[in-house]
Formats: sequence, structure tokens, C-alpha cells
Amino acid sequence: MKKLLILAFVLLMAVNGMAQEKHPIEGSWVAQSVTVKGETRPANGMILTFDKGNVLKISRTLDGESAVAGKWKCDKKKKMLVLKSSNYKEFNGKAQVLKLDKDEFSYKKDGMILTFKRPLPKKASGGESVLLKYKTEDFITENGDEKYFDDWDKIPWTIDQIFKTMKNVKEMVYNVDHYEPGHGKTGTRTVRFKVNFVSDHELSIREYSDSKKDFVNENDEPYVLNEQTAGDMVFFPQAEPQYFRFTGTESITTPAGTFECLVMEGVGEFDLKLKYWMIKNKPGVFAKIIKSKEDGFSMDYTDVYTLTEIK
Repeated sequence: MKKLLILAFVLLMAVNGMAQEKHPIEGSWVAQSVTVKGETRPANGMILTFDKGNVLKISRTLDGESAVAGKWKCDKKKKMLVLKSSNYKEFNGKAQVLKLDKDEFSYKKDGMILTFKRPLPKKASGGESVLLKYKTEDFITENGDEKYFDDWDKIPWTIDQIFKTMKNVKEMVYNVDHYEPGHGKTGTRTVRFKVNFVSDHELSIREYSDSKKDFVNENDEPYVLNEQTAGDMVFFPQAEPQYFRFTGTESITTPAGTFECLVMEGVGEFDLKLKYWMIKNKPGVFAKIIKSKEDGFSMDYTDVYTLTEIK
């Protein structure tokens, strides 16, 4: 009888040990690539966290806020991942696990293959040098007035000059490095600002993403130059900041060449930080652009655009 009790106790401890064993999929994974119909493109850096209690979470950074996407269950023997979500179609249904080890994880679902990797240690983050440190309040006086209002007179271009430049330009190509707080550079993509010169008074410039193979901005209506619009859109085709200041001139070298630029820094809508290197003798062409959203939330990012070609 005593031997039976001992055996039962040993078996119970073994079962408990198995129940407490951590599943290899548990923890956080950073999306690396998406493959559809044999074509692979970079992913957007989304983070999936397979949490305890079979809770599936999604976020943009490890340190930021996360959202509960649903539930997960993974059968190691059958190599099957079952996701349940009422809010996210992409996280609902069965997926075939193609690879799962300590560093890499991939699965196939709905004809797409998604590949993930474990996040790098925080000490290897990097990218701090591209962060824009100023804030919206740096551009406003205590009385609520615009502190650098006179800098409007320093803008190197006029909209009619931009029209004249773009008459001979088909597109401007940029390499875009994407940075996330705590993780440094998480991806690189190519974007093109495609020019459609309709006439001397009608111009359209739209951002095109090579990775998405589509235009980022849906509006294809041309900008019309007339007496009412002649003083507007001086930062075209980039967003016009709500507040800005010029910090001086800088000679900058990119794959497209060396350019003398007037450097502007400012803030746009929703406190988006902007920094422009405006080429003095090429109205409408920016040698470098930084767009940064740093509010302490999960969707924070910094994108650095570097001009690689003018066609």
C-alpha cells in the first residue's frame, strides 16, 4: 500500500511538472516578413505576445501599451496554432506552424506566411540619435503666440517655383528607416513621390509605397495654382507644420548627391514632430525628412527619409 502511495505521489508530481512547463511559443515575437503567393515583403514590426492563460496580445513596442486580440492554443505534435478573436479576422482560425524554436517562429494562415523573431535585448536598441527632442510648447510663447512667426520669411521656396521644378521631375525616391522606442531600427522600406504635372497650373504629387505596391494617400486630385492658392502649400508635397522654425543651413550628402539645404524643424497635426532638409535650388525636393511620434504609447515611431534618386 505504501509503495502504491509513493508511486501515485511521484506520478502526481510529474503531471504537475508537465502542466507547469512553459510552451515554447510563449512570450513576445516581432513580425519580420509576410509572404503571399511566393512574394516576400517586410512586415510592419507588429509584436505578438502569447501570454499566460492562453491570452493573445498585440502591440507596437514591448514597453508600450498592448491590446488583447483574443485567445491562443498551440498543439506542438500536430504543429497547429488555433487562434480565437472576435475583433481581428487575421487572428481567428487555424494556422499551420512551419517553424518554432527559441529564436524564430513562422506560421501559414489564409495563404500567407508570417515570420517572427524574438526581440533583441533592450541594450541593443540604438537609434537614439534620430529622435527629435523638442515639443509643441517650445514653439509657443507664454501668451499663446507663435514664437517663430517671422521664420515664414525664411522659407526658401514659393509654390510657383515648386511647379516649375516639378515640370521636369517624374518621381523622387526615398529610403525610409523605421525606428521604434526601445528597439532601434526595426525595418527599411522604399517610398516614391510620383509627380503628375498636369499643366502649368495643376500638379499632383502622391506618395507610393514599394512594399505595399500602392499609393499611401488616396486623394489624386491635382493641386490648382491660382491667385487664391499662390501663398499656400510652400512645403508641398510634404505636410505643412502648424509651428516651425529654421535652424540654419547644412550641406548634406545622400545617394542622390550633395545638396545645400535650409533646415526646418516643427510640429504638425497631433503633435507629429517634423524635420525637413529643403534643397535651396530644387524647390519641392527634400534631401532628408524625419517624422517622429514620441508620446510614450505603443504606436510611437520615428521614420527617417533619405533621398536616393530624382528621376
